[in-house]
Amino acid sequence: MSLERFLVSQQEWSQATFGTKEVRGPLGPLDHLKKEIEETIIEAQNIAFSYSLLSFKGNKLAHEALLEELVDCFFLIMDAVWRAGFTQEQFEAALWEKLRINRERKWPPLNEQDPTKAAEHER
Repeated sequence: MSLERFLVSQQEWSQATFGTKEVRGPLGPLDHLKKEIEETIIEAQNIAFSYSLLSFKGNKLAHEALLEELVDCFFLIMDAVWRAGFTQEQFEAALWEKLRINRERKWPPLNEQDPTKAAEHER
């Protein structure tokens, strides 16, 4: 199944479950996203903990939990996109444009980045 077909299916489900974009705009999903981001951070910390302190080569359950939280975040972002009135085509074009912009920015060298903190471009 393609990502495009998936997004159409997810949008149909969301609309049937939570209402149209006219009834429920992007603020609800974005508010929910704040909660999901916190849960995602906790799961990512669990993976870091299991790697560094318990010397696991990989914790499958922790990875699955993190993936589930990342999917929740993706659902909510995509829900906010269409509820704000953007099409998939507009969102895809914006993704490519932002990647172009990010490639042109100056970023700190890898050896100067803290892997637990956001890496930000020079302003």
